[in-house]
Amino acid sequence: KRIDFSMILFNQVLTRMSEDGKIKLSKEFVAESGFSMKLSKKQLTMLDNINNLLDSEDKIIKKEMVLELDNDGLILDYLIYNKQVEIINNEFVVNMSLLNAIKDDIIDYLKNHQNITAAEARDLLGTSRRKAILILEYLDMKKITKRQGDFRTLL
Repeated sequence: KRIDFSMILFNQVLTRMSEDGKIKLSKEFVAESGFSMKLSKKQLTMLDNINNLLDSEDKIIKKEMVLELDNDGLILDYLIYNKQVEIINNEFVVNMSLLNAIKDDIIDYLKNHQNITAAEARDLLGTSRRKAILILEYLDMKKITKRQGDFRTLL
């Protein structure tokens, strides 16, 4: 197996620059230490439209619906950068406050019960089975729950 030392060196340089306070690193972005995103009036309108969509009845929105309001994806990047939304399975966008509330609801449920099924999660969250499974898989990925057959347990 070939080792790509240029990528290792690049990551070490970024880490060192971050430790020295020259840049900010996040999971998705690299920015100058003093950088902050500023939106135009048009972008602020798009942001309001996206937030209204996220606050709608369903609350877990297909990414393509958000991108219909945000042609170039800059507003979605802004929301991710500011930790206001999370992309789940590269297909859905969910508001972080809602996601945290859902996570808390699942954790509370699991503290009172040994496990949870997709159907129980669907009923608890008041959503579709597909979205309940999506949330459960997200919690598995974040090492909050673990799938064991048809059940999830708390880690």
